[in-house]
Amino acid sequence: MMNGFYSVNFKLLEEIEGSGGVVILFNGKIYGGDSSYSYQGTYLAEGALLTASIRVSPFNEFLKSIFSDFEDTNDEIQLSGKVDAKGFLLEGGLSGIEGSITVEGKWIAKIDS
Repeated sequence: MMNGFYSVNFKLLEEIEGSGGVVILFNGKIYGGDSSYSYQGTYLAEGALLTASIRVSPFNEFLKSIFSDFEDTNDEIQLSGKVDAKGFLLEGGLSGIEGSITVEGKWIAKIDS
């Protein structure tokens, strides 16, 4: 898995499109957000498998997201799935949300050092 910028799209129950945002994956850490929520967490890539734990925190209550109807979104979302050179597709859950959350990430660019 390459350190870099990724576009992400969260989806709930396959039919509810979620928020889209940008994350930076850097040496096992996740940083990012969208227009309503910040995302922070950790990840572990082992070959084609990726696991992640993400904390989604609100900062703009006026814009809707798949997380808008849930009061305790400061819980961590546990995700797992596959990764390749173009991005990743993860699935997992959050306590208080019925069904699964899917996160699709697409490679944007490397991080200049």
